[in-house]
Amino acid sequence: GPGGAGVAGLPPSRTQGAGGDGHAQFRVLQWNINCLCGVDGRASQLAQGVLEVVGGCDADVVLLQEAPVGPPNAWWPEPWRSTFPTSEMRALEAGLAKLGYTAQLRTDSGNSSLL
Repeated sequence: GPGGAGVAGLPPSRTQGAGGDGHAQFRVLQWNINCLCGVDGRASQLAQGVLEVVGGCDADVVLLQEAPVGPPNAWWPEPWRSTFPTSEMRALEAGLAKLGYTAQLRTDSGNSSLL
């Protein structure tokens, strides 16, 4: 997970390198969650499903694309404007914190990213 006591805070298992050369390794998870609105923008997704995948990946860095804070802005296109699950996005953020992740950056654009 995100905590650890290895090189630069990485767990010792990630500092051994494939050849035992001591180079640090870390895992990055990048995922476009499409505003938790499903692939078609019409099927709201639950934060718990995303959290299960993130937790199972044991990533050191997680980048979630299209993860705006919400609530939706008037300029958002349909169907995202009417289906955006603000409460689920809040639950996702809280769940990520429970997994040990700390939000470092959230872009302010039409397709927000959360790092």
